[in-house]
Amino acid sequence: MFCSEQKPDDFILGITPADASLKLTEREVTTQAMKFGMDIINTLQEFLTDDKARNV
Repeated sequence: MFCSEQKPDDFILGITPADASLKLTEREVTTQAMKFGMDIINTLQEFLTDDKARNV
């Protein structure tokens, strides 16, 4: 298996759920990307900064 030693700069959240909100597992992945210092590109109608369940 090949793994790059470089960390990506961006995390693109390219999903379109019917209710336009993140599931718990999607929140966890997005939060982890934030902890790694990645820029988040969010295609949802809600702002990640308004997410009260986010613990960053």
